[in-house]
Amino acid sequence: MASYCNIGDTARVTFPDGSIQLFRDTPISIEIEYLEECQNATLHFTYTKINPYTNEVEKKQGYAQIKLPVGNSLLIDEYKWKIFAYCRGNIYQCYPPYWHQIALFRGGGDVLTAEIDKVVPHANSSVKIIVKNTSGNILYQNIYDTSDYSVDCIESCPEGTLNCGDCCLPCGEVSNKISTARKLLKYKKMKQ
Repeated sequence: MASYCNIGDTARVTFPDGSIQLFRDTPISIEIEYLEECQNATLHFTYTKINPYTNEVEKKQGYAQIKLPVGNSLLIDEYKWKIFAYCRGNIYQCYPPYWHQIALFRGGGDVLTAEIDKVVPHANSSVKIIVKNTSGNILYQNIYDTSDYSVDCIESCPEGTLNCGDCCLPCGEVSNKISTARKLLKYKKMKQ
């Protein structure tokens, strides 16, 4: 379960179908529920690895064919050359969930980090995306073909300011300018 945004922020969630929902009861958590046991999926991940020839750290992407459900994180073995995902196995076998090897790097160079980018269930499968507040109350849920969503946290404006979308304006200053503009319009009308 992933948690997003700070208290007072607005969470803008873009769902797999492109729809956008705003949540002001932050922080929020998002859970993915796979609706079919042992469905096939592609796990996309990003990892950093030391190049054994140049000793430079490289950031790369990979993917693996797996059986759902999958955990929220990846594991690197103690020798730093294998990456594991908590899932039900590869696309040919369905086991109880375990740490299944999804990548093996021969030829040297330690794997430093590995993280899940997204999980894409194969055709004719579905996932439920559930958005909850910190009390565990469901704010939103819907069924999609993929678990590919994104979250943007929009910081709230300080007290005494007006939120105009991408900036905060001081209320007193805005009020004075509106008042001045009204007086000028009233004065122009009277002169006509």
